[in-house]
Parts: sequence; C-alpha cells; structure tokens
Amino acid sequence: MINNIIYLIIKFLNYSLLFHTSDDENFDTLEVRQQCVHQNLRLSLISIPFGNKNYYIFTFKKVASNFFNKENYSFLFILDYDVKWGRKSPDFIENKVREYVENIENQSAEKIKEQEEFLKQRITENNESMSTIRNKITHYTTIIFAFASALVYLFSKTSVVYSSNALALIYYYILLIITVQVVNSALFLRKGMLISSFYQSSFKELRTSTYKHELIKSFYRDWFAKNDDVRYFAGIVKNAEKCLYRAICIGFTFFMLITLLSNEDNKTDKHHFSDVYIIQYL
Repeated sequence: MINNIIYLIIKFLNYSLLFHTSDDENFDTLEVRQQCVHQNLRLSLISIPFGNKNYYIFTFKKVASNFFNKENYSFLFILDYDVKWGRKSPDFIENKVREYVENIENQSAEKIKEQEEFLKQRITENNESMSTIRNKITHYTTIIFAFASALVYLFSKTSVVYSSNALALIYYYILLIITVQVVNSALFLRKGMLISSFYQSSFKELRTSTYKHELIKSFYRDWFAKNDDVRYFAGIVKNAEKCLYRAICIGFTFFMLITLLSNEDNKTDKHHFSDVYIIQYL
C-alpha cells in the first residue's frame, strides 16, 4: 500500500514543474513502475522543459553510493534529446556500410539477390512509416491550434473566478503547466517539420562505380539511413504526443473544475441577491 502511494506521488511529480521527478534514460518521462526507483530517478527543485532540451535546476541523481557525495548534486543539468537520441552522422552510417560490404564479399549471387529484395521491401516500409509520421505531425499541429484557443478561455475564466483569491496561485500554476506542455509539443512538431535533409545514396555514385555489389551497397545505405530517420522522427512525434496528451488531460480536468466552481459562485451570488432583495422589500 505504501509503495503504491509513493509510486503515485512520484508519477504525479513527473507532471509538475516544481519538485520534479524524471528519468534521464527516457527523456524525462516516467512511463512504467520499474523506472520509479532511486537508481533511475532524478529529483529537481525546478524543471524547465523547452522542446528538445530539459533544464533541471538544483537537481539530484544518485551516481555515487554515498548520498551526500557532491557528484550526486548539480545546480544545473541539461538533458538534450539530440545529443542522446539524435540522428546518426554520415560517418557512422558509412562505417556500417563498410562493415556490411565486408560481410557480403564471399556470399553467393543468389544470397545477395535475396538481400536486395529484402532491403527494397524494408525501404518501402520505412517510406510508408515516414509518410505516417508526417501526417501525424500535421494532425497534431491542427489540434494544438485548436487547443490554444481553449487555453486562452481558461486564462480568462480563471481571472474572473479567482481575481482575488489565494487559490488563484494554484490555478495559475496549473495553467502554467498546461501552457508549457502545449509549447513543448509545438516545438517538437516544429522540429519535425523543419528537418528536410536526408542522407541517401546518389545515382551518380551508382552509375560511375565499378564495384560489382554497388547496388546492394546503396540499398543497405538507404535502408540504414532511412531506418534511423524513422526512429528519430518517431521519437519526436512520441514526445509531442506525450506533451499534448498531458495538456489535454490536465486542461479538461481543470476546465471541469473551473466550470463547477463558477456555477457554485453564480448560485451563491443569486442567493445573496435574493436575501438582500427580500430584506429591502420588508
């Protein structure tokens, strides 16, 4: 029971900007219970997510065995998505291509032909996956524009209901969390839309090369590069989805709460007005 309560608190704080909990290996997100252990957990006084970078201020993560070791503490830690999960460099891809070429040197023509067909099929599947990812980016961008209008409404509603109330600070903090999630989602989607350069084989290289396996070499290069692109862009879309999902869930709950409290205030005002009117009438 106690473990369940602790898990829920840690999970809840993963949504918060203050006293934030996170997992560096999953780009801040705590998705499964196994991640909510002290070896993986990062505790931060303030978290400032900004697109592909997360800034943690006054942060703790257990690196050394001694809890009070200064290596466990940092004033500022920056988690960069592109550094840890970025696209592979052309040099890295070419090294993999060279390794593949060495492996096929002694293979039969029939075996190489089978690999060509396999790689062509995988390239087609990756192209379809990229098309799906592009469609998702467009779809989520449309949702964000619509949600931004709802966010403006929530700000205006909160200012009316809690113009001079101590609870206003809590509600504005919740609105800040929602706004940060929407901005993060928009920044990830923008990143996905702006990247247009892809590493691939050139027809000139294929036409002028005298190497007998140049065709399958090109297929492997294109497959490896495209496979990495799918991985990278899928990660971008997943993070955009995560931020948008959080914003919608928190925003919907907040909207229902504001609406209910607004109705209660209206009933109270009407009741107060009726009492005053009756007293004046008498």
